[in-house]
Amino acid sequence: MNKPLLSAILSAFLPLFSMGQFLSEKASIESALAAAAENNKMIFLMMDARECATCNQVADMALKDDALRRYLSSRFVVLRIGADHPESVMLQQTYQAAGKNMVLFLDKQGTLIHRFNGSSSHTTDYIREAEIAYRQKENGIAIRQLEAAAATDKLSTAALYKLIKTRNALNYAIDSLLDQYVTQLPPDSLAKLPVLQRIIQLSPVLMSRADAILRNNPDLFRQAWYSLPLDERIEINRRIISKTQPSHTTITIT
Repeated sequence: MNKPLLSAILSAFLPLFSMGQFLSEKASIESALAAAAENNKMIFLMMDARECATCNQVADMALKDDALRRYLSSRFVVLRIGADHPESVMLQQTYQAAGKNMVLFLDKQGTLIHRFNGSSSHTTDYIREAEIAYRQKENGIAIRQLEAAAATDKLSTAALYKLIKTRNALNYAIDSLLDQYVTQLPPDSLAKLPVLQRIIQLSPVLMSRADAILRNNPDLFRQAWYSLPLDERIEINRRIISKTQPSHTTITIT
């Protein structure tokens, strides 16, 4: 986000809002949801890192900025979950946010809309990600509908793929849904390169059902794989590895 635009956004909100939407670090997610519903706002949920004090200190640098605090208060209920918060583990499991410093942007019903992995001392980084989340706040309704349908096995193949793509973008686990997806596909479609590439791009876990189906025809799989750009193949391999190895938190310091 460029500086003139940032200044315009902050100037618009500076006189209008107090710090009232910043909850105590001892507050619960239930209190954040109640405040979000009452004020028709989203939730800016910052999760502190368990084993990276520097990551948390970097986030402190940004959140001490009064202009950023006023901006966040204009659209969000802000709750910071420290590593020792009693709900830390539960929230990590719920939103698949294991032990790293990140910001989870939730709608007022608690559905994850967007996430920012890492911490930064740059206020513009948080505003940029907050703007992305705010523009997508209505997506929560569609996400909840798809999740509910998937739980009853009533999703069409196209709708299931849409849910997988949505969850993948949010860094949610997709492996069981991806296995379900490849099982629902018509057998003849698995002989088509675009379909195989679509599955490959979702980084199926090795030895999973999706991975086994992909490799059922080794020659066709190699053709689909090597038809993808090298940089994309590298990224797919990285994502597969990251599912089995701890990832590192990104830190940006001024």
